[in-house]
Amino acid sequence: MLVQRLKKLINKIKIELCIPYIIKMQSAWDLKEDMYKLLDVLSHLRTLFKITKPYIIDCENLRRERQLENNKLVLECLNTKDMKLVKENCNKEELKRVLSELNKTDDELLQKCNDKDYSMLLAGRISKKASRQGIKDEAYVISQCNIISSSVGVYIQNLSVNAFRPSKYGKIVEHVEYKKMEKSDCLKSFDAKISGKINGFVFAKITFSSGGHQDNVFMEAHQMCEWVVKYGDSDLLFVILIDTDLKNNLAN
Repeated sequence: MLVQRLKKLINKIKIELCIPYIIKMQSAWDLKEDMYKLLDVLSHLRTLFKITKPYIIDCENLRRERQLENNKLVLECLNTKDMKLVKENCNKEELKRVLSELNKTDDELLQKCNDKDYSMLLAGRISKKASRQGIKDEAYVISQCNIISSSVGVYIQNLSVNAFRPSKYGKIVEHVEYKKMEKSDCLKSFDAKISGKINGFVFAKITFSSGGHQDNVFMEAHQMCEWVVKYGDSDLLFVILIDTDLKNNLAN
């Protein structure tokens, strides 16, 4: 009875750590030494689960919240009637389009913002688009992953935009070397570095809308996978992390 319960537990958790023992015990479940090994594994897993509690991130909501923050920031700037401050915090190109469409000067536009509804609508129009600030979302997700992984000796560190890039010739190049190369000679940069008990790199992208650059995310991820298959160091772990609701794009 106990053996059956242990089998069901292993099938349920599906942890790779158990796989060597599962393979061996399929033909020898009645051996005491195998049972002891299995119990050791389960004991280790129980300890691990106590350390690493599940952590859920709503990536799509992160973007919504930041868009609201962007809108609020621009609205506050409009309320100060300081166009320099507005331009520092808004989408400048979109502001130019609004001025052109309305045929107004900076001062005339600010005067219209005495109307609260008008200023609120304008703030939503000219604020920076959260969908174009994906790097902030990715950095946040990676930092949260590190909180969990670091508890078991695996560290995931956010990288700057050009810190490490895989080249089309198979070498991972750092920024100094990358500056001497043609941009077309490299793929998109890695977003995080893994160190500690495991070494490797993370390619992380978040996309919740189609069109524009968002459509390139899956192509870039596919290119990265092809590079890893062809050139990836077997001693390194390469993680392709994509948070999305575009299921068809992901499946293809």
